[in-house]
Amino acid sequence: MHKSIDFSKPNRLDAGGFIVEGLLSFGRILRSLALPLVFIALKSGHLFLTWQFWAILGGLVTLHFVYSYFRHRNFIFYVDEESQTFVLSSGLLNKSKVVLKFENILQVNVRQNVIQQALDLYSLEIDSAGSKEKEVHLYALSEPTALALRDYLVAKNLSETESVDGSVQHDPVVDELLFRIPNVSILLVSLFTNYKQGLLLFFTFIIGLFDAFRDFIPKLDYEGYYQDYQSQWMNFIGQLLLIFAVILLIPILINLVKYFFGYFSFSLKKNSKGDFMMNYGLFQLQQVIFNRKKIQMMTFVQNRILRLMDVGVLSLHQVNTDPQQREQGTIHIPGINTSAREAVWQLVFGRSLSEAAQQRKKPKIGMFISRMVKLTLIALATALFWYYKDGAAVGLWGICLFFMLLSLYNIIYYRSYTFKIFPDCLVKEDGVWDRKQVVLPIDRVVAITVSQTLWQRLPQTANLHISTASGEVVFRHFDRQDLVDLSNQLLYCVERE
Repeated sequence: MHKSIDFSKPNRLDAGGFIVEGLLSFGRILRSLALPLVFIALKSGHLFLTWQFWAILGGLVTLHFVYSYFRHRNFIFYVDEESQTFVLSSGLLNKSKVVLKFENILQVNVRQNVIQQALDLYSLEIDSAGSKEKEVHLYALSEPTALALRDYLVAKNLSETESVDGSVQHDPVVDELLFRIPNVSILLVSLFTNYKQGLLLFFTFIIGLFDAFRDFIPKLDYEGYYQDYQSQWMNFIGQLLLIFAVILLIPILINLVKYFFGYFSFSLKKNSKGDFMMNYGLFQLQQVIFNRKKIQMMTFVQNRILRLMDVGVLSLHQVNTDPQQREQGTIHIPGINTSAREAVWQLVFGRSLSEAAQQRKKPKIGMFISRMVKLTLIALATALFWYYKDGAAVGLWGICLFFMLLSLYNIIYYRSYTFKIFPDCLVKEDGVWDRKQVVLPIDRVVAITVSQTLWQRLPQTANLHISTASGEVVFRHFDRQDLVDLSNQLLYCVERE
């Protein structure tokens, strides 16, 4: 079935694609006009009840879909075998042409949102190194065409190998299921991870609570009836509980959308070349193909609750030339357990990472001292500001308590900070509640730098900066001479590669 499709000739999207393009673009227009429409509704809501308004709106919608139809007809894509490129030509009034070299392709995604599911269509996205957005988005393909083009790109570029005589071989793509992640594991990650939003809202809530409580006390009528006093107090407590419940729900709802709905029914497969193919999604089905050779580093995050359940979040970082768009080249695998994580590592490194490290280094005490000095200065500045602004002893005691908690946090962070050295990779482990592990393959390192601040000169400590094509990782406050020797050794390994 796939062989009957010739991608070297100009191809158009499916006939129903103008509906998909029209609805998606119409949705973007509505989102951009949401505030003006709300303002008009509040000021002149009667306009929405007139027939003239609906006639004008109907005419604009019709013109929009007519424009979408002709724009859809001018959407052409094909493969140039001679130059080894994928070519996309689009646009009605403003013509554009995208030429994407096969060697720059990072990943190929096959997706299906709710609208596409209703029309039995699929979208195929091609992402390349250095682009801030998806380089190619074919938003309306039939299932055979989408899968055929996906397999063609995989066989042509992502998984191509060379024979002994140097000629390119295209082996058939055979998918092997490595593992599936149970939906209950993804749900656990959604419920018990990513507390940053919750903590920020919680501290905001505490500050507001002090102000509200202080303003509430003078309003109590101590000389009035007891029932009035009890009624005011119960209403105040009820409002606090309601606000606190909303604060607890916001991070959970964010995580449900980010993890559970987004990565529902996650499965990972590999083909005969060792490339990834991930399938997941509840409302928007996705198939994502990664080239394992373009994975620059991996991170694994697991808090103390998820550690008891043996689940966490594994992230794979690809080549990215724009540091501000680092998240664009990252795929997350939430709910992964130890055995599944080992399978991914085996696929990327070709061996297990459960072996003992050759070297295990701990940072010098200067790391703890540096963090405590910064914390002390911030706490003193906050206490002075509070004293001159308010002067309440309760606030000062609160600042002292907060200082003690952060001091305990720094102690645990310093004790957990570890630098592991393996024959072919470097591993950084840190964190207090959320334990983070960063794995850096040595053959993906592009730059190594040893830096030393003014305060590190006396204790003879320094920082090691390891740069890859997906970002930089810093190992702080280790013995300077050890880092210099290690950097020379790593540079020798990188140049030999």
